Formats: sequence, C-alpha cells, structure tokens
Amino acid sequence: MPRAYSACLARVSGSKPPVTFLDELVDWALLAPDELFLPNAGFDVYSAVVRQLGPYGIGAHRKAVMLEVLRCLAGLETMWDWNHGVDGGKKAAKTSHNEEAGAFQVSADSMGNGQSLKDYAQQTLGATDDATFISGMKSNHAFAIEYTVRLLRITHQPSRAVREQQKYLRPAEPGRGEGVQGLSRDPGRLPEAGGRHALRLTRFGRLTRTGAGRRSRCG
Repeated sequence: MPRAYSACLARVSGSKPPVTFLDELVDWALLAPDELFLPNAGFDVYSAVVRQLGPYGIGAHRKAVMLEVLRCLAGLETMWDWNHGVDGGKKAAKTSHNEEAGAFQVSADSMGNGQSLKDYAQQTLGATDDATFISGMKSNHAFAIEYTVRLLRITHQPSRAVREQQKYLRPAEPGRGEGVQGLSRDPGRLPEAGGRHALRLTRFGRLTRTGAGRRSRCG
C-alpha cells in the first residue's frame, strides 16, 4: 500500500520532494541501525537543529528528525536529484577528490573526517577511491543516505545547505487527533526529554504531543 505523505511534501526552495525520494528515506530508516541515531558527546547535526526540531525523544523520534534534515538538505542541494554532479557554483579547483556527488552533494574528501567513514565506504562499496565513491553516492541510494547520516553525526557542516536548511525545518504547529502509524517496528508513545509530554510518530516525523496537541511538519 503506498504511503500517504502530507507535511513531508512541504516545499524546499519552492519545490516539493518526489514521493519516491521520501519512500527511499523511510525504507532505509526502517532497517537502519539504531546506534546511528543515539545521542553522543559531540556537536553534530542534532545539536545544530535542536531549536527547530527539538527537544528530542528517543528511538523513532530521532530517526524522524534525521530524515527531515536529509529531506531539506537534498532539496536545497540538488532538488532531490540522486545523479547530480559537481556543484555548479564551485569556486575551488575541481578534482575527483573534492567533486560533489549525488543528492546530498558529498565528496570523497569527506572520508577524511573520520576513519569510520572510510571503513563504511570500504565495507559497502568494496573500495574507497574517488571514482568508486562518486559512483556509489549516485547509484547506491542506501549507501548515500547512510554515509551522509554518519557524516552528519561527526560534523554538521558537510555543505553550505546544512546551515541554509534551518529556515525550512518546520517547528511544531497546532494540530490534534492525528492518526498514529509508526516509523519504528513497534510504534507507540515516546517519552520526550524532560517527560512533560508524550510523543507519537506517524510516517516519518509528524509528531503529536499528547496533551499539548502539537506536531511537526513532516509526515
């Protein structure tokens, strides 16, 4: 049965994301390792967008936050184009090592941010040379999503759009009585940090605060 999106179709730079792109994000998230979304001690993308999308719950809520970041990031960078090549506004001398690739415009030199990134590329693609990385970011969508998530957990500035996207990340808005279907395998009530409310997740990121009656613009 096709997924029905509403707020996740909110425009970014004047355009709506393709449903097929949203589906790939959700399909990936359903199988993604939980450790990719756990809190850490560093200043990462969760730290960067907490004013727009926090306070964070646990489990599926944190996944939903990450998917909203990816939705806006890809929209700003490439209009959700998996096959997008080098940034047209690039000022630095282009090399294969700094060539942006894919929907999230990540380049091979990003592997220098941590050995874990290079290890993941090696494990998934079988090599870490520039050509293999560029091809993987365009054709292997699950790799492109997970690599970008891993990068965002190390640094929140892999591209200019991480900062620019904050104006598209929608804060909670009034709304009551939303149906609940989980992103997690066992959907249900998710405790919010501080325990003041309960969060419910439907699709990927619509949150209904039981009692407060508010939800985020993604689901």
